Amino acid sequence: MHPLAKKYEANRQLYADLTDFAFTHLNKCLADQDLKHMKTESRTKEVSSLNKKVSDPKFNVSKIQDIHDLSAVRAITLLEKQSAVIVSRLRDYFGWKNCTYTPKYAVDGYNADHLVVTVPPSFTRKKKDKKFTGLKFEIQVVSILYSV
Repeated sequence: MHPLAKKYEANRQLYADLTDFAFTHLNKCLADQDLKHMKTESRTKEVSSLNKKVSDPKFNVSKIQDIHDLSAVRAITLLEKQSAVIVSRLRDYFGWKNCTYTPKYAVDGYNADHLVVTVPPSFTRKKKDKKFTGLKFEIQVVSILYSV
């Protein structure tokens, strides 16, 4: 097993907790802003999936903290045009400086807007959330057309 996958395996519960934290905040933002969407989903990357990813010679990351999709949440919209509004409101919610935006659109491929969020200190004022400060998670915003 790749050393990064071993490190992740030892810390996977932290990332599972981060996924729950991200999912709670995604749903809070969507509800508070009354943003129309079909559903939300979450997942924590499996160790085997990460091992495959980091074992690829093309993958050039040396620290687990630089892998942004260990914890991921998704908002699925009915219409593609809703994605831009949701992405903008999510960036407002988490703070624009804490979000890196990447649209991922490919012909005959998976099409989604991706936000990588670095958890800001303002979101970790509760003692139980302090462990998330500075960690990254991914938010995907995708229309129902591309989520099937």
